[in-house]
Amino acid sequence: MNPVVSVIIPSYNTAALIGRAIHSARSQSLSAIEIIVVDDASSDDSVAVVERLADERIRLIALPTNQGAAAARNHAIDAARGKWVAVLDSDDWYEPTRLQRLVDFAETRGADIVADDLHLIRDGEAEPFGTLLGQSAMRLGGRIEAATLVESETFDRHSLRLGLCKPVFLRSFLIDRQIRYDPTIKVTHDFWMLLECLIQGARFELLPEPLYCYVVERAGSLVTTSRNARLERDIGVCAAVMARPEVAADHRLLESLEEKHRLYSGLLAFGRVVAPFKAGQWSLACRKLLRERDAWSPFIRRLPEALMRRFRRYVLRDKSAFDMLYAPRGRRR
Repeated sequence: MNPVVSVIIPSYNTAALIGRAIHSARSQSLSAIEIIVVDDASSDDSVAVVERLADERIRLIALPTNQGAAAARNHAIDAARGKWVAVLDSDDWYEPTRLQRLVDFAETRGADIVADDLHLIRDGEAEPFGTLLGQSAMRLGGRIEAATLVESETFDRHSLRLGLCKPVFLRSFLIDRQIRYDPTIKVTHDFWMLLECLIQGARFELLPEPLYCYVVERAGSLVTTSRNARLERDIGVCAAVMARPEVAADHRLLESLEEKHRLYSGLLAFGRVVAPFKAGQWSLACRKLLRERDAWSPFIRRLPEALMRRFRRYVLRDKSAFDMLYAPRGRRR
């Protein structure tokens, strides 16, 4: 008998963490699952850690070369046998009832995709400091449209970032429409994958409860040059999506994507200006700021927050100030 859910876990050099992720999947109240670990040519003991786990539900795919998380997930989707495909990152974990709750919710709602809120947890800690959606979770619970997804990604501290949710997909929907993660997109492939499903008619339902434990990265972990390269790629993807006839026919979605494209362009211009500032090249930075007009708005908008973060980190000793999903105390609960 095929499993109800295929849990797919891409892994790259996470030998110290992947055991926790797999344990959370093995301990689900829904036992009719398989766990597909795709090792992306790790150089540590990740493969050995997985091989030592005695559970017939675990399947290991070891890639000969590093292909990235998106490609690793695609390999898992192709190999999956479950009715549903659930995403799990190797440094994260599930609450024990998550899969049963989401499958029941999906079946009740007639959904092709379901997701939940996320517990936000700092690296090295066990207890969450908040949730992704915070007090907005109950308002957002229910069906999520494509435009709502795009509008949630505003790149400021008030952004809800629905693209960070970890969905459970109806596998037949992905197979029938030949939808996969784009391996050329290195960081935002979750968002674009979800948007592609919605453009192709998926019903996406959000359960407004945190059942996924998400380890938050720190903002300083991303270098500016690679960030700019990723923004250039996202700008290109955004333009290509806007050019599609079915998107042009959805005026709200098109307007939200146009705004996203404008924000991407502003952030790219901002990144080009910030790099010389961080390097202490003040003259060059000022010249770039004068030339890069698209950087003016994000520069003015982000400067107070950047100063506040530094004040909180270095004066108030708030270790969360540089977190990727940083928010003032009390916003996320």
